[in-house]
This record gives sequence, structure tokens and C-alpha cells, in this order.
Amino acid sequence: MKHFLFSGTKVIQNKSQSEDQNLGLVVRTGFSCEKGKMIKSIMFPTPERFDFYHEQNMYLVGTLSVVMIGIS
Repeated sequence: MKHFLFSGTKVIQNKSQSEDQNLGLVVRTGFSCEKGKMIKSIMFPTPERFDFYHEQNMYLVGTLSVVMIGIS
């Protein structure tokens, strides 16, 4: 390999020594492109913050308040 291109690099001009088309070989990809960001979000998901006990207590308080209103 003679040259490497990095993320965001745009090829403006190329000079070929033969009449064939120039081809590139992807050595590895990073997480800076859109597809890389998608793969990163699949491989390393953000943890869900779900506080079950807080939700449970709010449900019980709501239910007890409806019951207290219904009794009186």
C-alpha cells in the first residue's frame, strides 16, 4: 500500500499509470461515519435508566389515593 485515506478525505484528482480504473481497498472502518455510528450503537448500547421501585411507589400512591377518595 502506498497511500492511506482517512475519514472525511475527498479525492480530487488521481493519476493512473495504466488505462484501467483506480480501485481502493478498505483496510478498516471507524465509528465516525453514519454506518459506523449505527454499528457502535448496536455493539455498545447506552444503558436504560429505569427505576422500577420509584415507578412502583408512584403507582401505589396513585392507587391508594383513588381508593381513599372512593371510600370517603
